[in-house]
Amino acid sequence: MVGKQIFRGEIFLNSSVVIGDGLLATELINYLDCDQLSRKRDGFDLTDPKKWGSYLLNESQGKIVSKYDTVINCTGHTGTYSNDNQKHWNINYKSVADLVEFCNQHNVPYFVQFITDYIYTGSRENAEEANDVPVHNATWYGYTKLLADGYVQLRSKNDYLLIRATHKKILFTYEAAWTDQVGNFDYVTEISKLSAELIRNRKSGVYNVGTPTKTMFDLAKRTKKDVKQILSPPEAPKNVTMSLAKLNEALKSSNLDST
Repeated sequence: MVGKQIFRGEIFLNSSVVIGDGLLATELINYLDCDQLSRKRDGFDLTDPKKWGSYLLNESQGKIVSKYDTVINCTGHTGTYSNDNQKHWNINYKSVADLVEFCNQHNVPYFVQFITDYIYTGSRENAEEANDVPVHNATWYGYTKLLADGYVQLRSKNDYLLIRATHKKILFTYEAAWTDQVGNFDYVTEISKLSAELIRNRKSGVYNVGTPTKTMFDLAKRTKKDVKQILSPPEAPKNVTMSLAKLNEALKSSNLDST
């Protein structure tokens, strides 16, 4: 797919790529107009870094260089409570670590990785990016996402953006929704819009991304009026609320906020 030369603010996005073909990646490219690498369409295998070169590298003046100055990874194994530990490890952690090292090796200036608010499980309410050290809950999903979060921060040699967020399909499709889990989650359209603004303005570091606190039931009722109430299973975190102060400060220049 050929990159589009789109000028937004002070940044050209013609050399950016979104990796993934799920809800988040599909929605994000609507806001950023950048290239997309898809497992389904392009055969791009994130778990096999030996084959990345044909997708991500070019030869220029006798040197092998990255095609992109921004790599945005939207992939993830999202079976939150599944016992498929190897998939969680390979996709949520190891492939992220490999991408960080790829960006280091080929001097990619800007790497974006989506994490999850689930890594805050066990922290205080309204957890802040800098002051509340995340502790994983009792799932391989949360554990491997936390490891990836730490790897990006510790190993990245250039600018990075870590987005801690949870997005949901725009139409809530389940018969019932949890009334006892609260957080800053929202539909993928909202999370993508806010995230794209951070990327477009080249923000770096760790950002909580979400909208005002609500229960999953509250969110579900916005698109499914007849949704039933249900309690979450014991392993589900009950409070994953995050402080959005840093996000709202970053969005001031864009006339956007998380509300």
